[in-house]
Amino acid sequence: MSQMSQSEQDLAEQAISLVLTLRKETYCAVAASALVLFDHFSTVIREIEYMWRRPVKIPTILFLVNRWTMLTWAAVILIGIFMPVSSTTGCAVIGYLTDAVSMVLFVLWGAFSTIRINAVSLNNWPLTLVVFMVSMAPAGTNASFRLSIESPLDANRVSLIINVFILAGWIKESAFGLLTFP
Repeated sequence: MSQMSQSEQDLAEQAISLVLTLRKETYCAVAASALVLFDHFSTVIREIEYMWRRPVKIPTILFLVNRWTMLTWAAVILIGIFMPVSSTTGCAVIGYLTDAVSMVLFVLWGAFSTIRINAVSLNNWPLTLVVFMVSMAPAGTNASFRLSIESPLDANRVSLIINVFILAGWIKESAFGLLTFP
C-alpha cells in the first residue's frame, strides 16, 4: 500500500471539511425552513382575520408579499435539499431561484424599513432616502456577487449563507413586532 502524498492528504482533508460544513449548513437550512413553515401555518388563520380583511394599502401588500415570499423561500430551500438533482443545470436553477427569492425578500425588508422611517421621522425625506439606499445594499451586493460566481459549488454555499442571513433578518423583524398581529 502506498502512502498518500502531502498534497493528496491536504486535498482529502479539504474535501472532508467541505462535506462537514455543507452538512451543518444543510441542517441549518432545514431548521430555518421548518421554523418558517411552522410560523406560517400556525398563524395563517390570524393572518386571514387581521390582514386579508384590511383595506388594501402599501403596508398590507408588503406584509402579505413578504409572508408568502418567506413561504416560497422555505419551499425552495427544502426542494433544493431533498429533491434529487441529476444535472448541473437543475442545480443551477435551484440556486438561481433561491437567490431570486432572497433578493425579493431583501427588497421587501428595505421597503418596510423605508416606510417605518418615513412614518417615524414625520416625512423626513432626506432621512427616508438614506435609509432606503442603505437598506437596498444587501440586495445589490448579493446580486453583484451572484453574477461574479463561476463555480456551482460556490453558488450553493453562498445560497445557504444568504439564507442564514435571511432567517436572521426574519427573526429580527419578528422580534420587533413586524410579523406579529395586534
